[in-house]
Amino acid sequence: MDSVRTAKRLGADEATIVYRRGMAELPARAEEVHHAEQEGIRFELLVAPLEVLGDENRWSPGSGASAWSWANRTPPAGADPPRSRAPSS
Repeated sequence: MDSVRTAKRLGADEATIVYRRGMAELPARAEEVHHAEQEGIRFELLVAPLEVLGDENRWSPGSGASAWSWANRTPPAGADPPRSRAPSS
């Protein structure tokens, strides 16, 4: 949470938390999540990487999430449905 909020404060156009579980399982305090949303942080929940792309030198062909392939996971029974949570206005 600290790193994504710092990236946004330092001028990142977009800053996104990508997490494989739902909001209820997010390892952050509720006030941290609230402040992150106010600062424009996006939340991509219930997603998991399919692959990490790179070359023989371990360099990825892009930066951030663009270097990953993501897939929505099927949530466990009773969990929130997969969703992208854009910052609140």
